[in-house]
Amino acid sequence: MQQQATQPPLVMGVLLEAVPGDDGLRLREQCREKVESGFNFVLMLLARPLPDSGFVSLTAADYEALPPAAFTRQAHKALNSAQWNAVVGVVGELPGPDSDPDLAAAVVNEAVQWASYLGMHGAMLPLAEDAGSDVTDIAALLARTLHDTQAVGFDIWLRVSCNETAWRRWNDIRHCIGVVPGRRLHVVLDFSSATTADVQEALHYQRWFGESVAAILLPTAIFQDAAGGQVMMDTSVEQQIAPFMQYPGIKWIIAGACLSRSGYGAYRHYLTRLQNRRTPSWEEGYLRSSVDQLQRPLQPLADHLASLSYEEFERDTVKYQQYERAISQALAERHAPGSTVTLMVLGAGRGPIVDAAVRAARRFQGQVRFFVIEKNPSAVVTLTHRARDDWADVDVSIVETDMRHWQTTERADIIVSELLGSWGDNELSPECLDGAQHLLKPSGIS
Repeated sequence: MQQQATQPPLVMGVLLEAVPGDDGLRLREQCREKVESGFNFVLMLLARPLPDSGFVSLTAADYEALPPAAFTRQAHKALNSAQWNAVVGVVGELPGPDSDPDLAAAVVNEAVQWASYLGMHGAMLPLAEDAGSDVTDIAALLARTLHDTQAVGFDIWLRVSCNETAWRRWNDIRHCIGVVPGRRLHVVLDFSSATTADVQEALHYQRWFGESVAAILLPTAIFQDAAGGQVMMDTSVEQQIAPFMQYPGIKWIIAGACLSRSGYGAYRHYLTRLQNRRTPSWEEGYLRSSVDQLQRPLQPLADHLASLSYEEFERDTVKYQQYERAISQALAERHAPGSTVTLMVLGAGRGPIVDAAVRAARRFQGQVRFFVIEKNPSAVVTLTHRARDDWADVDVSIVETDMRHWQTTERADIIVSELLGSWGDNELSPECLDGAQHLLKPSGIS
């Protein structure tokens, strides 16, 4: 009996608010408060405090002459190395394209230097949404940063809005940079401007599920007050963020001043309740460890597969129903009642295709002779037992051999195989089946 899959708890963090006049002494207290509220990590601003005019008329030299960020005063003793590893550094904003060309590099380099020095998990940078600006400069800056921090290995997160323009800019940057060793460049989807319109079918929304999403950022302003000091969210926004909860690697960030009288814990409780509304299937739980993970392709021609691999194939019941329908149709349309048909199953595994073919044959008003070919000796033992126990009412012959090398006078009216593979053609389907074409009658089908 299949059991319902349990869901791992969401990994949640809080973007710490900058406190005016703070000399860095409150950092340890802020981190402790968030951990006690059930959060797993925090994010903190790394950049120097800017003048009221922001980056306007500021040069790289001017920026480096500004007072250092408040946290630097107590950084050496505020947190230990393990605690710093649960911190993500944040650059709140970057200078615009008309600023000193060296200014953005100065801001990013200093932030990354501090994140690296303190052993932070990573650094989050904003990606401007100006569709007219060129991404070449920011892509070059990111490429240099990723190269210079290879030894440290922490991640770079790009904070982007969940819209079409942001996706195109992210896509352009990704193509400019190319492959990043260690998968260290990711996006943080910012739902600050989330719309209540239905965007789930929009192409830009669907595209994000194919990207390297590190986290979902939810500002406190998009939450609404609910009874008992709890918070809630508009249903349409819920529907936009809920699908991301099936990916255990995605983190969740609460940003902005706390607007709930129950504290930041109210936001964590809400997201946990939203996650628990989903009922993950058994298959989702089984495959969870494989989500977004590169895996070594199976090589069944070179290696004998384990029973577990066959078990995974056999979960696709719809596929075998379609095979059964196709075989039944081929028997009915190409062979007259009372005739004898030779059917070969090539690469039978533990026999799911044979099951489908036998069910179709039992409905055929004629005789079907089965030749079941498999090279895996352990699977052949299983097939032999099944021929005696499950297919005793039909004519089944089990042949242990490589289909390409089987020498026999028998020729098939129908050849059935499910060789293909989970990664392109890692089961060498064309090579194997082409080598077995000598088994097919000139009038046969496969």
